[in-house]
Amino acid sequence: MTIKVSENASPEKVGDAIKKTKEQQEQLIYVGPPVKGVQRFSVFKGGYPKNLEEHLEKCTAFKQLFVPIQELTTVQMRLNDSSTVESMFYNKVIEYFKGVK
Repeated sequence: MTIKVSENASPEKVGDAIKKTKEQQEQLIYVGPPVKGVQRFSVFKGGYPKNLEEHLEKCTAFKQLFVPIQELTTVQMRLNDSSTVESMFYNKVIEYFKGVK
């Protein structure tokens, strides 16, 4: 992707443009349990899915299970170990969505 920057652009505007481009290119993969609105291993380009914003705000563990694709292998190994924080997040998401109608 090419970013056009005018000669008059302030450093802040250039920084904001670069940050926005990186956010748009970032791909997250969901490694949590299948729940209403998202299946396990769904990939999202450009950040978190908008249709799940309410749940992402109410259940912080849910947000933690959207990880950059390059971290998938490491997170998968940690999910298989019941003593890790990732495993705890997984179980909290299951409990949270039991109460969601």
